[in-house]
Parts: sequence; C-alpha cells; structure tokens
Amino acid sequence: MNIQRKTASAFVGTILLMTSYQAHALSCMRPDPVQMCQLMQESQQNPVLVNGELRLDKVISQETKQGVVGSKGPAVADYLFTGSISDKAGKREVKGAKLRITTSCIASWCARLPESKTSGYFLVKPDGTTGMTLQLGACSAQPFTVTEQQAALLETCVTLEPVVPVLPVKPVNNKVGSQIFSQGSAAKKLVK
Repeated sequence: MNIQRKTASAFVGTILLMTSYQAHALSCMRPDPVQMCQLMQESQQNPVLVNGELRLDKVISQETKQGVVGSKGPAVADYLFTGSISDKAGKREVKGAKLRITTSCIASWCARLPESKTSGYFLVKPDGTTGMTLQLGACSAQPFTVTEQQAALLETCVTLEPVVPVLPVKPVNNKVGSQIFSQGSAAKKLVK
C-alpha cells in the first residue's frame, strides 16, 4: 500500500512540475516595449531608451551552477555603448558610454550576457555610479526589435514629450516695413 501511495505521489508531483514549467514557458512571451516603458515611468524608474551597439568591456563576475542550462549562473558585466540615447534630457549621440548588465535565474533557466557587438533598442535605467544599468532575467527579451511607430512611442515615453519633427526654417523676404516702426508716434493714424 505504501508503494502505491509513493508512486501516486511521485506521479502527481511530476504532473505538477510539468504544468508549472509549461506555465513558466508561457510567462516568457516577448513583452511589449512600449508597455514596459510606461510601467517604468509609472513606478518612477526614469527609463532610458538606447539604440545602438554594445561592446563587452569586462566580465565582473560569472557564477557556474550545476543543473543550470549551460552551467552558467548569474553574471555581472560592463559594456560600452555606442549609439543614440533618449531620456528626459532629450536625444543625443554617444560613443563608449558605460552600461552595466546584471543577469539572474529562475529555476534552471538563467539569462545570458549579450554577445559583444549586439545591437538594437534597449530600455535601461540611469545609474549615478555606473552610467546605465540593465537587469536581464531568465525571460528578458532585449534588445527589442521595434517598428517605426513603436520607436516613436518609446521616444515619447522616455522624453515625456511628443516627438515633433523639426521643420527647416525658410527665410522671409519682407520688403515692407512694420507699422510699429513706420508709424511710431501716437499722433499719426494707422494705415488700413
């Protein structure tokens, strides 16, 4: 009787484990970057949108763990970023800006550090000591591949202002004088 109970318990445990892994796999769906940015703004994390290329500078720490896919656990590394940065201060081009990436694990799945020369859109946080930081979890999907519309919405989200295209200034050839200067005294009547 005990053998049957233990077998039944193991069977139920196996089924629960399998369904929890399936639920975990469903939770790893690719997130909407615009929605992520809005959530970061609501929680006052001051998101920064970077679009460009990462180059690995140095790996600070990399754990090895048995039972983890690839045997690599959480890691911390410094990268140098080259491209455009958009935040509350506006949009600007940078070369060699510091970005610290930290990875974490869920069960036996760990996020990997990005390869050197990885490029795309990233949502990062500002950091006074390291420049910018990015936390990659087991289900993180960065860099983002975005459409032009999503890129414009992300720019609006991080700058908190609508992105308005700058129109070129056309010179005005005004050959007539202003009424204010041509009729400067109060005694003169205005011309209609």
